[in-house]
Amino acid sequence: MPDPGFAQPPLNTTPQNWLSASGSVEQPGTFASNPNITGSGCYFLNGGVYDWQAGFKFNGGFISNELRPPDEPSVVSITTTITALSGTVTAIPVNPLGEPLPAGFQIRVGAQTLTTSGSAAIGATAIAVSSQPVAGTIAAGAPVVVPLATTTTASLSGNISSIPVVALSAALPGSTSQQSSYVSVGGQMFVVASSGAGAGANSIPLKNPAQSVTGTIASGSWVTVRAYNQFWDSNGVGCSSSFTLSTSGSDINNSAVTPQLWAVELTAARWFPDSCTGQAPGCYLRETAPSMCKTITVGNNQIIKVSVSNSPANPGAKFFNVYLAPNGSCQGPFGYVTAFSNSGSYGVTINGSALSGWALAPLAGQDISGAPVPDFEGPAISCTSTCLAAQPVAGLPNTNPPSAAPPHGDLANEGHCANVSTGASVACPSGMTPGAVAFFIPGPGSNTVCLNLQGGGDIYAFSGYQYRRILIFEPGPQQPPPANTCPNNVAGHGLTSLIGIFYVPAADVTIIGSSSYLATIAGGVISYTASVKGNGGVSISVDPSLRAWPSAVHLTQ
Repeated sequence: MPDPGFAQPPLNTTPQNWLSASGSVEQPGTFASNPNITGSGCYFLNGGVYDWQAGFKFNGGFISNELRPPDEPSVVSITTTITALSGTVTAIPVNPLGEPLPAGFQIRVGAQTLTTSGSAAIGATAIAVSSQPVAGTIAAGAPVVVPLATTTTASLSGNISSIPVVALSAALPGSTSQQSSYVSVGGQMFVVASSGAGAGANSIPLKNPAQSVTGTIASGSWVTVRAYNQFWDSNGVGCSSSFTLSTSGSDINNSAVTPQLWAVELTAARWFPDSCTGQAPGCYLRETAPSMCKTITVGNNQIIKVSVSNSPANPGAKFFNVYLAPNGSCQGPFGYVTAFSNSGSYGVTINGSALSGWALAPLAGQDISGAPVPDFEGPAISCTSTCLAAQPVAGLPNTNPPSAAPPHGDLANEGHCANVSTGASVACPSGMTPGAVAFFIPGPGSNTVCLNLQGGGDIYAFSGYQYRRILIFEPGPQQPPPANTCPNNVAGHGLTSLIGIFYVPAADVTIIGSSSYLATIAGGVISYTASVKGNGGVSISVDPSLRAWPSAVHLTQ
């Protein structure tokens, strides 16, 4: 088979050293020494080319270039479609709904985001949506996906051991000795008991001892669910972040907010590259899907305070965008209000002045006052088609929103594309995937193993269109000499996913499975030889959206 002869990525000659502190942001450049990463830390990869002159060895912790929000929400299917959808749709025939839907609410059907044009009650068999063309065909049986939420059926005060609720549309996992399951009610977080709660349950049991309620939480308050498996907690690193809401008295410098119930969601964001402060040619905004919703009741002469945990700080986030729903509903609609830094005080005060003249602006672009919140995340990778059974305790985190034309779809990670000339987010494919990384390992050197993922840690990394979606590049006979012929070892842990093409035309690749190995090379492998070993789940998938493959590329023996 002829070597496709891909050109090597543009190398970054800036000398770099791997930062060993958990939560650090690693920068692209040239690494003279192998980082030999062990332990249990988490590390965020800033976008760019990483030139590993002495190879790359990894056997502990978690590494990714994924940007994720604090408090990722539990996302579930509340029903499924009963007919295929194509063309322009205004209504979706479904099996009876497990959760009521208001007008103007975003739902995901298959891989497409739609907006409801009218309300739908529990048990409804059709969902009215704003007229919208369907991309391709959505098959019958496609899940209708929303963040998991319900409301209380009684007021809460004092010490409580359970939360009475309107029937849950999906199961809620219980806490374990290693990991807690959380719900938010009235802006307060509670820990779920080990038994969890099944779909249809009218009560959520809480972990003993009885948990304290601050003040009184009214009947009818929103109950929202934190995803059991947060992305940045993968492999036990415990690096996910959380946000809190509080009120304080207004003063001469902080005029009062309208006293009412407010719903709040946050997104995490950063500019790429770091030197950028706004959209421009060569400057791109990465913004995540929203967090879970939390609510807060603002009394007379009060203001709102929003804070994010900082030990460690949210991996990769430079700042957070704050979205409010003025109707107090966790089903929105939400509009952009302000942003605050992932440093310093790790928080922001929202006063009456900040909301003076503020209004929802459904057609506004990102970072514009009142702009709508981005699309929410998808269900856990390991979720069943309906997600009505309990998510597995050892399951995987949420997926990103699917790639779509902005303002919908993934706006932060592998499904995000941008226009190089303007910096604006655009539908994929395009010339730029902001935040993408590429690993370059030259030859020959003294390396006995070039890429050495030993299975003690997890790496979840994506490449991008500016690198022809090549994630691992080792030069072969068609590139400037010397060719790299040293072997590569790929052994994942629980989440390892390498989203891009392995291009190592002169070298060997050994992919090792184990009972916990759920790794995927999502893009394909071009190597001199490849070996697959082990008794676990090993997956290599060719994604035709990554690039046009040469006609000669196929599996050979």
